[in-house]
Amino acid sequence: NENPEVELNVKTGFSQKVYQMALNSEVHAGIIRGDYQWLGPKYLLCEEPYYLASAEPIDMENLPNFPRIHYKTDSPLQAELDTWWYSHYNKPPFIAMEVDTVDTCIQMVSKGLGYALLSGICLKNLKPFQKAKLTYKDGHTLQRKTWLYYRESTLKIRSVKAFVEFLRSYDSLS
Repeated sequence: NENPEVELNVKTGFSQKVYQMALNSEVHAGIIRGDYQWLGPKYLLCEEPYYLASAEPIDMENLPNFPRIHYKTDSPLQAELDTWWYSHYNKPPFIAMEVDTVDTCIQMVSKGLGYALLSGICLKNLKPFQKAKLTYKDGHTLQRKTWLYYRESTLKIRSVKAFVEFLRSYDSLS
């Protein structure tokens, strides 16, 4: 441990909540998935693609007829997923189940109860899943960025500066 005297107080939540905490100066730095308006410094930690994941192979043309396991996510991501969906299909998805966490969603998908739209990090160590990158008709992939947001003034705090430097020292967290 390079900074044994540094004590972190970690708060978690959906990116919208962490963003609001950063805006309101309730936290010194925030790790936030998605793009939000931010006037201070920010650093791109990683960018990851989204996938359609299923225990069984799925015919993408008939996807609206297959059961989808939907998990609660923040509204910017939901808007991105909806934009992708309606760029391919002219009818809404068949939502068979709505669950409150991505972990529950993954369990339901692994049991063959439907497919889900998941980030690459969720599927990193899950081998039995069938997966297909979510691409738009123009060929670009639906991706989500993960940012470190902070204020320049908070770098005067030694522990915050050490945290920011630690995260910036990695090429990618993914």
